[in-house]
Amino acid sequence: MGRLHLYRMDLKYVRDLAKVDDRVMSVSPQTNKAARPFVGIVVVNNEHDYCIPLS
Repeated sequence: MGRLHLYRMDLKYVRDLAKVDDRVMSVSPQTNKAARPFVGIVVVNNEHDYCIPLS
């Protein structure tokens, strides 16, 4: 069985995702959402890791 790994996502990465997909939740520090947790999966493609948020 696989192991669970927890990662801290860079806020810039989440903001970049929100620019292309309006379903990505806000992480704006002005609205006290900078510490909002995300649940997602990590996909590895050509040695690059991508997080796909599910929440």
